[in-house]
Amino acid sequence: MYIGKATSFLDRVINLKKSISPDYYSENHECGIRYKNSDLIKSKFQFQHLEIELNGYEEIHLKEKELLNNYEQEFGELPPFNRNK
Repeated sequence: MYIGKATSFLDRVINLKKSISPDYYSENHECGIRYKNSDLIKSKFQFQHLEIELNGYEEIHLKEKELLNNYEQEFGELPPFNRNK
């Protein structure tokens, strides 16, 4: 699970996909770095089966913070691929 925001969905999705792809080397997205560094996560959540859900909101910074806070309240930690709020 990763919660993030973007001003350009297209650029964000392209960068995220490239960062996670086993055929591409990238260090500019924390989600991709964490994904590639965990053999357990890669085996349980194979690249070809990953999904992205996009939602549009007016106040993206506030919505991202709200989603992260809600996740943390429910599970006691941030989503696995988020580093901080």
